Amino acid sequence: MLNTVTELASTGENPARRPWRTHITLILLALIYVFSFIDRNVIAIVLEPIKQEFGASDTMMGLISGLAFAILYGGLSLPLGRMADQGADRRNMIAICCALWSVATMACGMVSHFWQLFLARMSVAVGEAGGMAPSVSMVSQSRHASSRLRVSR
Repeated sequence: MLNTVTELASTGENPARRPWRTHITLILLALIYVFSFIDRNVIAIVLEPIKQEFGASDTMMGLISGLAFAILYGGLSLPLGRMADQGADRRNMIAICCALWSVATMACGMVSHFWQLFLARMSVAVGEAGGMAPSVSMVSQSRHASSRLRVSR
């Protein structure tokens, strides 16, 4: 069985060739990551106006933009990543999480109380946590699947 790039190259096959679907998947996952990064960091731009509007302390703003977000994001990334690696439908998991953090980001702009903003930001963390680990798993799976396709020809 051929399973290395050098063995594929020695048979005359192009080891860099990938199906178009793999490229589309990678582009979509990269776009999702870019929007995730923007959603995660956009609050830093508007931190001071939010603080003034809600009369929040520096501690409250630190929680909403840093510690609470990071703890929830990091804490949920591990079990959600494990689910993705153990056979959960990665595509649906990414789609659901992307929808969740998109709605949560929109909710951040519509809040009228600080606790609502806090809950909306935590929802963004939950959505983003479920988007990154399955994406990495999906890229790995598509790479191995395209390798198996080349080997079986």
